[in-house]
Amino acid sequence: ALAKGLDGSKHWVIGGTYTIGALGLGVMYGSGTQDNGAAVEDRTQTYLGIGAQYVMAPGMTLFANWNQIEDKNVPFGTPAATGTKLAEFGAGDNTRNIQVLVAGVRVAF
Repeated sequence: ALAKGLDGSKHWVIGGTYTIGALGLGVMYGSGTQDNGAAVEDRTQTYLGIGAQYVMAPGMTLFANWNQIEDKNVPFGTPAATGTKLAEFGAGDNTRNIQVLVAGVRVAF
Protein backbone atom coordinates (compact mmCIF):
# COMPACT_ATOMS: atom_id res chain seq x y z
CA ALA A 1 0.00 0.00 0.00
CA LEU A 2 1.14 3.55 -0.74
CA ALA A 3 1.47 6.12 2.01
CA LYS A 4 -1.25 8.78 2.06
CA GLY A 5 -0.58 11.50 -0.57
CA LEU A 6 1.70 9.33 -2.71
CA ASP A 7 -0.91 7.94 -5.11
CA GLY A 8 -1.03 10.68 -7.77
CA SER A 9 1.37 9.29 -10.38
CA LYS A 10 1.16 9.17 -14.17
CA HIS A 11 3.40 7.87 -16.96
CA TRP A 12 3.22 7.77 -20.73
CA VAL A 13 5.46 6.58 -23.60
CA ILE A 14 5.20 7.03 -27.36
CA GLY A 15 7.40 5.53 -30.04
CA GLY A 16 7.65 4.66 -33.67
CA THR A 17 9.73 2.71 -36.15
CA TYR A 18 10.40 3.09 -39.85
CA THR A 19 11.90 0.45 -42.15
CA ILE A 20 13.25 1.06 -45.63
CA GLY A 21 14.91 -1.93 -47.25
CA ALA A 22 17.56 -3.35 -44.90
CA LEU A 23 17.60 -0.27 -42.64
CA GLY A 24 15.33 0.15 -39.64
CA LEU A 25 15.09 3.30 -37.48
CA GLY A 26 13.24 3.80 -34.22
CA VAL A 27 12.60 6.43 -31.58
CA MET A 28 10.82 6.47 -28.19
CA TYR A 29 9.95 9.27 -25.78
CA GLY A 30 8.37 8.99 -22.36
CA SER A 31 7.54 11.08 -19.33
CA GLY A 32 6.40 10.32 -15.82
CA THR A 33 5.45 12.07 -12.58
CA GLN A 34 5.37 10.43 -9.15
CA ASP A 35 4.20 12.01 -5.91
CA ASN A 36 6.92 12.68 -3.34
CA GLY A 37 4.33 13.84 -0.80
CA ALA A 38 3.30 17.34 0.20
CA ALA A 39 6.69 18.38 1.69
CA VAL A 40 8.76 18.22 -1.53
CA GLU A 41 8.33 18.66 -5.28
CA ASP A 42 7.06 15.65 -7.27
CA ARG A 43 9.58 13.30 -8.84
CA THR A 44 9.73 13.47 -12.66
CA GLN A 45 11.36 11.17 -15.21
CA THR A 46 12.02 11.79 -18.89
CA TYR A 47 13.17 9.06 -21.30
CA LEU A 48 14.48 9.35 -24.87
CA GLY A 49 15.66 6.41 -26.97
CA ILE A 50 16.95 6.33 -30.55
CA GLY A 51 18.03 3.21 -32.43
CA ALA A 52 18.97 1.82 -35.81
CA GLN A 53 19.54 -1.59 -37.31
CA TYR A 54 20.90 -2.77 -40.64
CA VAL A 55 20.44 -6.29 -42.01
CA MET A 56 23.85 -7.29 -43.41
CA ALA A 57 22.75 -10.77 -44.51
CA PRO A 58 19.99 -13.21 -43.58
CA GLY A 59 20.48 -13.87 -39.87
CA MET A 60 23.07 -11.10 -39.34
CA THR A 61 22.01 -7.62 -38.18
CA LEU A 62 24.10 -4.67 -37.05
CA PHE A 63 22.39 -2.53 -34.41
CA ALA A 64 22.98 0.52 -32.23
CA ASN A 65 20.80 2.39 -29.78
CA TRP A 66 21.19 5.34 -27.43
CA ASN A 67 19.02 5.92 -24.37
CA GLN A 68 18.91 8.97 -22.12
CA ILE A 69 17.03 9.14 -18.79
CA GLU A 70 16.62 12.15 -16.53
CA ASP A 71 15.23 11.46 -13.06
CA LYS A 72 14.54 14.64 -11.01
CA ASN A 73 13.69 14.99 -7.30
CA VAL A 74 14.72 11.49 -6.30
CA PRO A 75 13.58 10.79 -2.68
CA PHE A 76 15.99 9.10 -0.28
CA GLY A 77 15.79 8.60 3.48
CA THR A 78 13.27 10.10 5.93
CA PRO A 79 14.66 12.59 8.46
CA ALA A 80 12.27 13.31 11.34
CA ALA A 81 12.15 17.09 10.76
CA THR A 82 10.68 17.09 7.23
CA GLY A 83 9.44 13.52 6.83
CA THR A 84 11.10 13.35 3.40
CA LYS A 85 14.59 14.01 2.10
CA LEU A 86 15.74 14.13 -1.49
CA ALA A 87 18.73 12.07 -2.54
CA GLU A 88 21.91 14.02 -3.17
CA PHE A 89 24.18 13.07 -6.06
CA GLY A 90 26.84 15.67 -5.22
CA ALA A 91 26.64 19.34 -4.18
CA GLY A 92 22.95 19.15 -3.21
CA ASP A 93 21.89 17.75 -6.61
CA ASN A 94 18.87 15.42 -6.56
CA THR A 95 18.78 14.57 -10.27
CA ARG A 96 20.12 11.40 -11.90
CA ASN A 97 21.15 11.63 -15.56
CA ILE A 98 21.73 8.28 -17.24
CA GLN A 99 23.00 7.71 -20.78
CA VAL A 100 23.46 4.27 -22.33
CA LEU A 101 24.90 3.46 -25.78
CA VAL A 102 24.70 -0.12 -27.03
CA ALA A 103 26.05 -1.39 -30.36
CA GLY A 104 26.66 -4.85 -31.69
CA VAL A 105 25.93 -7.62 -34.15
CA ARG A 106 22.96 -9.95 -33.76
CA VAL A 107 23.42 -13.41 -35.31
CA ALA A 108 20.49 -15.81 -35.60
CA PHE A 109 20.47 -19.33 -37.00
